[in-house]
Amino acid sequence: MSEQQSNAVKQPLQPQLELEEWCRSTSASRVLRDGWQKGASGTIVQRLASLYLEKVLEIYDKSKLSPGRQHHIWALMHSREAVRHVALESLTYLLGNLNDERPYNQICGIIGKRAEYVLWLTHPSWGRGLHLQGLRLASNNDLSMGLIRKRLRDKGFRKAAAYRELKHVERAALGAFFVECVAMSTQMLEVFVQVKHRRKTRMVRYTPLYWNFLKRWREAATLFRPLYMPMIQPPRPWPGHTGGGYLSIGSTVSTVGWERWPEVSKRMLPCVLDSINLLQAQAYELDHAQAALAEACWNLGHEMGSLPKRERVAEPVDAEFKEQGLGPSAYWKAVWKWKSDQRKDGQRSRFINALIAYRRLEEAPAIWFVWHMDHRGRLYSRGAQLNIQGPDHLRSMTHFHERSPIRGHEKAFAWSLGEALGTPPHPADRLGYLELMSTVVGRVGGDPLGNIGYWERAKEPWRLIQLCRDWHQYLEDPGYCSGTIHWLDQTCSGWGHVACLTGDGTLAQYTNVIGTKPADLYLGIGKLVNTRIRWQCEQEHPERKQKAFEWWRNHQIPRSLWKKVLMPVIYGRSYLSLAEEIKMYLRDEVGDFLTDEGLRVLDLALTLATTVNNVVNEALPHVKDLSRWLVTLSNLQIDAGLRPYWFTPNGLAIECYQSATKRDNIELNLAKRTIRVSLNDSTGCKPDKRKTARKLVPDFIHSMDAAYLQRFVAHWGTYNHPIATIHDCFGTTLEHVETLRSELNDQWHRFYSVDHLRKHKEMVEVLLGAEVPDPPMVGTLDRSRIGENRYLFG
Repeated sequence: MSEQQSNAVKQPLQPQLELEEWCRSTSASRVLRDGWQKGASGTIVQRLASLYLEKVLEIYDKSKLSPGRQHHIWALMHSREAVRHVALESLTYLLGNLNDERPYNQICGIIGKRAEYVLWLTHPSWGRGLHLQGLRLASNNDLSMGLIRKRLRDKGFRKAAAYRELKHVERAALGAFFVECVAMSTQMLEVFVQVKHRRKTRMVRYTPLYWNFLKRWREAATLFRPLYMPMIQPPRPWPGHTGGGYLSIGSTVSTVGWERWPEVSKRMLPCVLDSINLLQAQAYELDHAQAALAEACWNLGHEMGSLPKRERVAEPVDAEFKEQGLGPSAYWKAVWKWKSDQRKDGQRSRFINALIAYRRLEEAPAIWFVWHMDHRGRLYSRGAQLNIQGPDHLRSMTHFHERSPIRGHEKAFAWSLGEALGTPPHPADRLGYLELMSTVVGRVGGDPLGNIGYWERAKEPWRLIQLCRDWHQYLEDPGYCSGTIHWLDQTCSGWGHVACLTGDGTLAQYTNVIGTKPADLYLGIGKLVNTRIRWQCEQEHPERKQKAFEWWRNHQIPRSLWKKVLMPVIYGRSYLSLAEEIKMYLRDEVGDFLTDEGLRVLDLALTLATTVNNVVNEALPHVKDLSRWLVTLSNLQIDAGLRPYWFTPNGLAIECYQSATKRDNIELNLAKRTIRVSLNDSTGCKPDKRKTARKLVPDFIHSMDAAYLQRFVAHWGTYNHPIATIHDCFGTTLEHVETLRSELNDQWHRFYSVDHLRKHKEMVEVLLGAEVPDPPMVGTLDRSRIGENRYLFG
């Protein structure tokens, strides 16, 4: 064979190795795009924050005892907390925004002005400051001091109108102090004198130490942050912690470190790695028609489900509104629309990157995903933006390599169509809809853009249009076979685990663990809350609270919000956690921090959160017992000098704790980041009970969810049918979907035929050599009935 012929015949591994090299180079180009230094500065700020802050507070404390020449600076700051906040804002700005030599006085003025803004935002005279909090919520914490003051003045706030700005000399002095502190404590900044045209000027610049760090960070970022793409050949099976997955890109099967892996995996059953390797062996294809449709919608400016509109909303200009004779309300409505649109920029970037990945893989006849798990055992596919675990518009851009006929499986197809549309879960009704609307569904599938009104408002529009395209092909050719993934999602999965763990028959009924009819816990609790709200509207309350209840009575709350609000309940969280979820919903729903009636979204969030919390406590009085019991056993392990842990039913040890370090998380108003200030090392520190309790229950429930998935995937592998998973959601081809449903229910029954809480209790007792409290068993669930309801997965 000639050399030319030899080069033409590539080894089977060569295309994949070329793809992985492309992943490395693409990742490097993204990491090092314009502004990459901010990532490096963020790292260095986190590392130096505690050392720097100690120095600032040391000077502050001395000033209390012996006032010196900086006494007038401390007088500008109203508390020790204000000093901390201004100090960290200054550090963040100085280590991320100089780029080149800058005049000392100029930098001091900038730092002083930012410090003034921080002090104004955090001043105690604002009290609870719900209006100010709402303003920052709606603006993404990203409005200038001038804009915030303008808004408050427009709303008649006298404090904002009466505010006296600092003098230039005061700003300069404030900034100079923090510039000097950063230079002295971090050695990353230096002040020097420059002589130019016989004139001496004080200047500020980064030191060689800073530039050396930047160089090392850049090298590390390109080396350790590769782009994880789907593979174009089956991944290597995982024999253990390493040795599987990609051919040349380093990765591990678990986020647990190599030093802890032997300990946490020594009792692990084979099904854990078997499930990952089975998922890795599953072949997929890119759905080219679906990808072309998504790109067309993007280019045409359509916003469809999880796909945002391509064009960004322009920043409003106050002067233009005044020229048109429009008042402040019109201007601020435009501001909140602009700020709301900014929150979609991340989705836009992900879609652009998905198109780039699609172009690179476009000619691949099949693709495979590398899988790994987190410390709880939850499984994740590595696929960058082309990922079956991604949002609806990206998830639908792939389908199985193996195909299935539609003929003979119209009933199962109708069920999937109803799920995508969001219709009630009644099989006969869904089949009747398909029979009645068959021609319409086919026409939509044949011309999606010409019939966009049919699918743009669906529950899952991209899943729906993929199914419509299949139906169109089926009507054209009854022998057509499709690789579309047909998903079965567990209803109220976290709550279902709690029902089976605690033997709660009522909760099991609400979550479709038992029974024969479809139930929906989230909508059920939602109805109870709505009833309570209507009752509250008839009672006498203070005016603001009364209006809040009336607003919720007139507002149609979607199921998605009920789900977000109710999930923290089983984790033992307070009603304030519920309120945070409601705040985020209202921010996007209202598009402002005030409703048209002038009600604050923060007040509305607290009103609904309190009502939900009360209703849940009355309707499901035992739902928080599990979290209390798990925390009790965790505290006993901590008291014994141990890290809290448990074994999943598959023998994987889950360690769950937070160390008791002197660490504060400070959210910066201007830099839009959280600085973690550790005043000592966590090595060897005792776990913190309060911090551990916050993550303990979610980790426990997710670990049970993961154990069930691992066990089921290993079982399903014996059928040799296609399988895809998204935590509590399972998919296969159309002809196997009813088998999948039956096996999911059967395996759920087998999984919870064992009292897992009792086994955990026994393990802790052996570990501590003492008795511990019994698990919180409600005792109203007949375990022989677990898994009888066909709607458990639907």
